[in-house]
Amino acid sequence: MVSQLWHCQARSGLTIAAAFHAQSLIAYGHNVSIIGSHPCVLNDDIPFDGKYYVAASGSGSLYSPARVETQSLKSALELSAPDLVVIEGWQTALSIMTINTCYNLRVKTLLVSHGSSFHPYCFEPVELLRYLGWIPYKYFVFPSLLKKLTALTTLDSICLSKRFYDRDVAIKQNKTIFVLPNTPVHYSTVIKERSKRQNNIVSIGYFDRVKNQLESLRIIAQLPSYITITFIGPRKGSYFYRCLRLSKKLGIDDRVHFLSDRECDIGTIISESMLLFSNSITEALPISILEAMACATPFVATPVGATITLRGGLFACSQPEKIHAINMLFSNSSLWGSLSISAYNHVRDSFDSSRVASQLNAAVQATVSL
Repeated sequence: MVSQLWHCQARSGLTIAAAFHAQSLIAYGHNVSIIGSHPCVLNDDIPFDGKYYVAASGSGSLYSPARVETQSLKSALELSAPDLVVIEGWQTALSIMTINTCYNLRVKTLLVSHGSSFHPYCFEPVELLRYLGWIPYKYFVFPSLLKKLTALTTLDSICLSKRFYDRDVAIKQNKTIFVLPNTPVHYSTVIKERSKRQNNIVSIGYFDRVKNQLESLRIIAQLPSYITITFIGPRKGSYFYRCLRLSKKLGIDDRVHFLSDRECDIGTIISESMLLFSNSITEALPISILEAMACATPFVATPVGATITLRGGLFACSQPEKIHAINMLFSNSSLWGSLSISAYNHVRDSFDSSRVASQLNAAVQATVSL
């Protein structure tokens, strides 16, 4: 069975997950084409059968209305006549229009969900306004879109979290759901002993209040002076510059490093660091923690989303708890060793790339048969 599959694309290019999914399906013998919302889709080096650009902007919220070249999308779909359309993630203009167009053309669809985020992350005014902007989508647009899907995937089947709102609504609608977790992408095949690692913490992600790097800096300032931290993410945006200013204000410039993912080997840095710190306010199932686990690097994380199901780390909510957890991993070699082994075994048993690719292929074939 050969399927023609389509991946919605982020503005800056394929997401890590979407690229992995596309390459996995090609390896399984599917003919895969791509449609993206930015011209760079036409230059992607993955061996797609076809590459199509459809201009799209917005997310569907009140403050970011969805705008799509609908005729271009429809023409591309009719020309290709796919057996199945795979859509990467909710809350983009292209996702919304693709679901509606496929439904009208009677083309089967599988939405690969990376979680949903219609809820307020916290009770700050900006987050409450964001939540209000999503209310019409959440209660009127979203249920209709979900009904039009043939099937969808979820990162976790049982974890109780608002990040899995789509899964919970799909269950109520008796929608077909497949479990499809994330898998590590950047990791080192060389597992380093604790004694050969640097006294460094690594934190990965774009700079934003959701990733909470400002608090991470305040935590570093309260840790022993021999402990450093490396932030890996795009060095841009107002939040990033706030981090720079705070680092200088706290007098920890010499202990803080900011690196772009394009100028470093992420796997090497993780494998050489003592731990990974995931200080996010919200997450679904962060790839960065899985990458740390694949390097046998323990983690300290906030207990959000499906993160709490992962083994090989310590969970902490308050700032004092986070400081204590980090200090424990630096001072207690026995604890560090047991968590390191637990992390590596868990990612190998449950999140191996070949296993996840097989799960995706099975979901694709099952959806085509529905």
